[in-house]
Amino acid sequence: MKKLFAVLALCLGFAVNAQTIVVLNPGSAQQYAYLWCGSYTLNEYADGFDESGNSDTVVAMTNRCFTGGRGGKYRFWLACWNVKFNDSGAILSKTLVSQDSWLQRASAHVPCVFDQAATYTRGDGATLATQSFPISSGPGAGPNYRAVLTLP
Repeated sequence: MKKLFAVLALCLGFAVNAQTIVVLNPGSAQQYAYLWCGSYTLNEYADGFDESGNSDTVVAMTNRCFTGGRGGKYRFWLACWNVKFNDSGAILSKTLVSQDSWLQRASAHVPCVFDQAATYTRGDGATLATQSFPISSGPGAGPNYRAVLTLP
């Protein structure tokens, strides 16, 4: 009987300390693209909590298209979006913050503004941070960043 109570106490202890981790998914890159030509990178960065406690993220979508013809160059597009999520990971809103395009070797473009290393903490102990998820093949291969919400 003592063993049964010990096992129950241990299980209850784990249940009390369990955390829920939600990887916030911004969806398809095409919905953030100014122009779609297939070669893209979609990253999402934690940007804090709003006054209602919803997760704020910055979604950066870059796209590269070849201009074609002899001596053609690549044209790059960058679109920065503010995307809000609720605690279940559902998208509440998407707002375009900035977009820009430039030719290969041009240096002037508007970057997305975020702090990739920041961890944000809400009053109830929930945290929002950016994590790297490696993607080894296919469109968007390489490091891929997503905002991760950890609920107490």
